[in-house]
Amino acid sequence: MDGLGMPDSTYDTVVIGAGVVGLAVAHELLRRRPSQRVAVLDKEEGVGRHQTGRNSGVVHSGLMYRPGSLKARLCIEGRSELRRFCGEHSIPYRETGKIIVAVRHEEIARLQALLAQGRTNGVPGLELLGPAEMRQHEPNVQGIAGIWCPSTAVVDFGLVATALAGAVVESGGALLLGQEAMKIVPQDLGAVIETTGGRIQATRTVVCAGLQTDRLAGTVADQAGLRIVPFRGNYFVLSPRASRLVRSMVNPVPDPRLPFVGVHFTRLADGRVLVGPNAVVSLAREKYDHWSMNLGDAWSTISWRGFWLLALRYWAVGLREMWEDSVKTAYLASVRRYLPDIEMDDLLPGPVGIRAQAVTRSGRLLDDFSIAHTGSVTYVMNAPSPAATSAFSIAREIVDRLDGARSAGQ
Repeated sequence: MDGLGMPDSTYDTVVIGAGVVGLAVAHELLRRRPSQRVAVLDKEEGVGRHQTGRNSGVVHSGLMYRPGSLKARLCIEGRSELRRFCGEHSIPYRETGKIIVAVRHEEIARLQALLAQGRTNGVPGLELLGPAEMRQHEPNVQGIAGIWCPSTAVVDFGLVATALAGAVVESGGALLLGQEAMKIVPQDLGAVIETTGGRIQATRTVVCAGLQTDRLAGTVADQAGLRIVPFRGNYFVLSPRASRLVRSMVNPVPDPRLPFVGVHFTRLADGRVLVGPNAVVSLAREKYDHWSMNLGDAWSTISWRGFWLLALRYWAVGLREMWEDSVKTAYLASVRRYLPDIEMDDLLPGPVGIRAQAVTRSGRLLDDFSIAHTGSVTYVMNAPSPAATSAFSIAREIVDRLDGARSAGQ
C-alpha cells in the first residue's frame, strides 16, 4: 500500500491530508479518471492518524443539522455511500440506532423542533417517544421524552481510511507518507508544494489537512477571517458492568444556543461503550496527553481575536467544560442525569481526540462545512463532525467543483 514520493515529482492532482476525507477525494478522482496521476500527501507514516482515527465512530443520521446546509445534505448522501463502501470491503457497519433524551420539561419544545428538522432533512424512521417507549429501547435511561433515530450507526473509520488508501493505490494513485507539506506556491499552471521530502508539482491541489488547514491556506484563511481552534475531547469507557446498561447510543437534547452537544453514550462496533467527548480548548493541535502544550499552537489560538470573542460569548459553558474535565465527580453528575446507575468506578480512561473547528474573526464557530478555491488550489476550510460520515459526498462535491472549473476554463 506504500507509495513512493520522489522530489520534483509531478502530478495532475495532489491531495494534502490522508484522513478519510482526503483519501475519499483521491478515490473519487481516480474513479472518474483512472488515467490521471493522483497523490495523497501526509506528514504521518500511516493514514488516519488524527481526527479520522480518534473519534467515536458514529455514523450520523443528518438529524442535527440545519436544513439546506451542506452538513445536512452531505451527511444524508454520505451515510448511504459509506454504508455501501463498507459492505464492498467487509468493514463492520452496525446500525445500532440512537435515542435523544429529554430530562427536563423545558427541553420538550427543542426535542419537537429537532424531530421536525430531521424529517425536513429526510432522516428515515424517526419516532417521538414517551417514557414507556423509551424504556423499550433503553431500559436503564432516565428521561421524560425522546426521539428514536434508527439509522444512526457505528463504524471504525480507521478501517475505512485503510481500505480507501488501498483502493487509491490499486487504482494507480500514490501515497506520499512521512512527508510534511510546508508551503504551497501558486504558479501559472498549478502549484508547487514544498515538502520535507522535496518539491512536488501539481496541476491541482486539494487541501484536506484538518488541524493544519489554516496554516497551509495562509492568506486565504486570513481573507476569509478564519482560524482553526483545536478542541480536545476526552472519552471515558464504561466498565463491563456498566456497559450492559446501554444498548445503542444515548444523546442529550442539544441546545441550539450552545456550540457542543454535551455528554453522550456510544456503543462501539467492538462492544465497548464510550462516554463523551467533552470539549475543552486545546493548547496543542496534535498532542493528546491531558496537559500537553505546543507554544506555536497555543499562541495561534490566544492571539486570535475571534477566540476571545468566542470565550466571552460562551464563558459559562467553557468553565463548566473545564470543571467537568478536571473534576471527575462533576462529570459523573452529568452522566447520572441520563444513567443514574453509573458509579465512579465505572468511568475508565478512554481515548482522546482533537477537533479542528474554524472560528471566525467575529468569534463565532463556523457551523457548516466550508470549501474555498483560489487558483488551482482547493481548501477544505472547515470539516468537523459529521465530516467522516460525509467523506464520500464531500469528495464528490469537491470533484464536481473541480470538474466544473475545468469545464469553465476550456
